[in-house]
Amino acid sequence: MTSQEKKIRNVLIIGGGVGGLTLAIGLRAAGIGVEIVDLNPYPSGSGLGIGPSGLKLLDRFGVARKLVERGTSSDSIFYGDAAGNPLANLSYVAKSGNGLPSNVTLTREALSDVLMKHALSAGATMLEGHTVDAIEQFPDRIEATLSDGSTRSVDVLVGADGTYSRVRGLVFGEHLKPAFAGQGIWRWLVPNTIGLKVGKTLKGETTKLGIFPLPENIIYAYVMLNLEQNEWMDDARTRTRVSEILKEYTDAEAIAAAPLLIDAESYVYRPLETLFLEGDWYRGRAVLIGDAAHAMTPHLASGGVMAVEDAIVLAEELAAAQGVEQAMKNFMKRRYERAKYIFDTSVRLCMIEQQDPTRAPNYQDIRGAALKLLAEPV
Repeated sequence: MTSQEKKIRNVLIIGGGVGGLTLAIGLRAAGIGVEIVDLNPYPSGSGLGIGPSGLKLLDRFGVARKLVERGTSSDSIFYGDAAGNPLANLSYVAKSGNGLPSNVTLTREALSDVLMKHALSAGATMLEGHTVDAIEQFPDRIEATLSDGSTRSVDVLVGADGTYSRVRGLVFGEHLKPAFAGQGIWRWLVPNTIGLKVGKTLKGETTKLGIFPLPENIIYAYVMLNLEQNEWMDDARTRTRVSEILKEYTDAEAIAAAPLLIDAESYVYRPLETLFLEGDWYRGRAVLIGDAAHAMTPHLASGGVMAVEDAIVLAEELAAAQGVEQAMKNFMKRRYERAKYIFDTSVRLCMIEQQDPTRAPNYQDIRGAALKLLAEPV
């Protein structure tokens, strides 16, 4: 048996987000040793949804119901115009099964808390406040030098460190950078002082507004807008731009929510940027998952789900294969085309929103086709 054919015993995960923590849970269930390294594993100020394929996979480890307890469940999303008139019923094609909803929306903080507690209780360890500075590969191991000067020698190193992945730069080259996608997005968590009961997405002329009630009397909200260039929004500009944008929204609950967003002291803003790593996502014993490999726009609300799928599939292949090379090949065979289709569709929907709507293809048909793919087993 060669060094590449030995069973995998330990894995170093750089990045303690959705993908990294889910991978840790899957690996520990298979008896593989795990250490997670993250500069700041405690996200705040935003929300996200986990759809049916993600909930199905997480249910294997007893995690899905804990997420449901911390979020708001739904089987469809109301999609209307700026006045609140319905445009479409965005129902989820797939069902999670086993008594679970099709989707749960929750804060990133709640999602991280559930996943981290599960990973640590399963035996994973966490090093906070550090990242990786150097990576060196050998036939029988991979070695990482961390930012505190310490080193790790493991069988596999996983870059789950997001869109601006340090691991990707070290392994594949610093030339791989995310590209601006033509839109920007603000996200808020604000007190639900307006009695919002049901979430909704509203489409303006060149913007989009989403407001969703969460437990603990919180609203998760976002505003997305088209941008001609990649520009940063400071506090003053944010207040001015958001105030201008929300004037278009005459839906009663949008009007009620507007002051909460305009006057909020805390928010998250970022331009939408994308990257898809063509070809294999691994080099030797180092592999990328989640946004580090395929940072997509949020138009299918599937970035988190893609990270969960990557993590569970990689954990399965690392546990089953007699060696790293075979595990990596099997992982790519199961993940590449599916992730590429979801990435391409998300970016296409982003581009459609920036076109003349009278000449744009059918948004809902394109979205529906992608959701059908997501309904298929991983």
